[in-house]
Amino acid sequence: MLKFIRRNAAAMWVKMMFLAIVLVFIIGFGIGGYLGGADTVPFAAKVNGQRIEPADAERAYESMLRLYQNLYKENFRPEMAETLDLRGKALDQLIRMTLLRQEAERIGLRVSDNAVRDQIATNQAFQDDGRFDRDLYVRVLRSNRVMPAEFEASTREQLLASRLQDLITDGVRVGEAEVRERYLFDNEAVNLLFVKFDAPQFMDQVQVSDAQLQAYYDAHQDAFREPERVRIEYVQYVPDKYVDAVSATDDEIQRYYAAHEADFASPEQVRARHILLKVAPDTSDDLKAEVRKKAEELLARARAGEDFAALAKQYSEDPGSAPQGGDLGAFARGRMVQPFEDAAFALASGQISDVVESPFGFHVIKVEGKDEPRTRPLDEVRGEIASTLKHQKARESAQADAAADQAKIAGGEALAAVAKARGIEVEF
Repeated sequence: MLKFIRRNAAAMWVKMMFLAIVLVFIIGFGIGGYLGGADTVPFAAKVNGQRIEPADAERAYESMLRLYQNLYKENFRPEMAETLDLRGKALDQLIRMTLLRQEAERIGLRVSDNAVRDQIATNQAFQDDGRFDRDLYVRVLRSNRVMPAEFEASTREQLLASRLQDLITDGVRVGEAEVRERYLFDNEAVNLLFVKFDAPQFMDQVQVSDAQLQAYYDAHQDAFREPERVRIEYVQYVPDKYVDAVSATDDEIQRYYAAHEADFASPEQVRARHILLKVAPDTSDDLKAEVRKKAEELLARARAGEDFAALAKQYSEDPGSAPQGGDLGAFARGRMVQPFEDAAFALASGQISDVVESPFGFHVIKVEGKDEPRTRPLDEVRGEIASTLKHQKARESAQADAAADQAKIAGGEALAAVAKARGIEVEF
C-alpha cells in the first residue's frame, strides 16, 4: 500500500488523502460536523484537568471514519469501524495531542506565525504547479468544512508537538553498526528455487520398530516431561458487596461538592435546527442572489407555519443534519461559525432567524430551546455524590479486609477458615 502511494505521490488523490489525515483531528465548529443530541456525559476524557468534550471526540471519530472509508472504498464494511476500534483510536490521538501540547507549553516551546505559514505553503494539497495557491487553499478547506483560522490553529499545534518530539529524540544517537544492521535487514534478499515434498504422502512407506521408538524416547525424554503444576485457591473481596455496609455523611458530601463543583457546571447552550443552502466561494453575484432568494422563500414558508423539520429534510443541503430534519442538537458557544452562532444565541426559544450568511452559504435557523449556564446545585447532585463516596469507601473496606486476612493467613490460619469467617467462598 505504501509503495503504491509513493509511486503516485504527485497525484491529486494522494495529496487529498494526506490532507484528510491532517484534518482528522481538527476540533472545529463546522455546521455539518456536529451531531445532534445533547451530551450525555460531562466529558469524553480529562487530561491533567483539561477536558476533551464528547462532541470533539465524536467529530474526530467521524473524520477518522471518513478517512478509512476513502482509503478502503468499496472494501470498507461498517463492522470494520468496531474491529479497528476507530473510536478509541480517535480519542487516544486527542489525548496524545493534548499531552504533547501541555508539555510544550510547560517548557515554553512556541511556534511563530511565519513557521505556520511556511508549513501550510509547502503542503502539496494547496499547491498548483509547485507554488502555493491561496484560492485552492480556501476551496480545499471549505470542501472539508474547515475554516482557515481553525486549520492554522491545528497546524500550529502539530508543529508544537513535532518540536517537542524532536527535542526528545535529538538526544538519541544511532551507531554506524546499528545503521548497517538495519540496512542489511531491510535489503537482504536471496533467489531461491525449491521443490516441496509433502511428508504425509510418504507415511505409509515408513516402518518404525519398537527399538527405534525406545531409542527416540530415551533421547528425547524432556519433550515428554509434564511441567510442574500448582493448584491455586483464592478468595475475592468484591467492593460492590461492601456498598450497603458503608454510608456517606452530609459533611463528606458537602466537602466533595466544594472540591468538584466544576464537574457539575454546564455552559449556556442552544438547541436548534437549520436549513442550509450551500454557496461555493467562487459563486457569481447573480447566482448567489438566486440562492438567497430561495432561502428567503423557505424562511417565509417556515414563518407561515409549515413544519420546519419537513422543510429542512426536503431542502437543506447539509448532509449531516438534513436527514434529521436539520437537527443540530445542543451546542455551546464556540462550536459553530461566528455568524451562525451570533444569530442562534440571539433568538428566543421557538423563534426563526432571518436568512444568515456564513462561509458555507445561507442558513435559516430555528431555536427549539435554550439552556442557561448553570451549576447543578448540591441538592440535585447529592445522590450522585453519595453513590460515588460509598463506592470509594466500599473499595477501601474491601482492600482493608483483604490486607487483614492476608496477615492472618501468613500467620498460619487456613484460607478456608478465614474465608468462612468473612462469608466468602474459596474459589479455585
